[in-house]
Amino acid sequence: MELNRPYPQTWRSDEFRAAGAASGLSLVLPANSYQQVDRAMKYASLFVLVVLFAVLAAERLTKTAAHPVQYFVAALALVLFGMLLLSLSEHVAFASAYAVSALVVAGMTGAYAGAVFRRRAAALALGGLALASYAVMFAVLRLESMALLLGTLVLVGILAFLMALTAKMNR
Repeated sequence: MELNRPYPQTWRSDEFRAAGAASGLSLVLPANSYQQVDRAMKYASLFVLVVLFAVLAAERLTKTAAHPVQYFVAALALVLFGMLLLSLSEHVAFASAYAVSALVVAGMTGAYAGAVFRRRAAALALGGLALASYAVMFAVLRLESMALLLGTLVLVGILAFLMALTAKMNR
């Protein structure tokens, strides 16, 4: 017997009955824009932490103290990504809305980092990190059936990197 059907690959005469082994297919609609935005927000909340850790790293590297309000404002810009994505995706295709939202928020984050740390390298690094985070998230969202597995593996990798980076950090 085969594992996925009640009859073998070959048989003689009417030894086995194949009547109950019907097969078929069903068409599944891909996720609509609201479902995609919902999934994006689940990942985005974790990527906010990644960018805030990058702000902390920039603070340490530039030896410029960032005020807690500046962390809060940077986080607000990242959270605004969800609102911008949702509002744009109601009027244009999801991919276009995602690209515009990611570019706007990454640009704002980079410009703000440049103003806070007064270093072009910090601005480019933080803006680039935000943009790279959104690119990874978009790739994960496009996989649909493997999104949870790949998203989880990416987050485990990021956490392992952050743990290694901050293990010997002293205040």
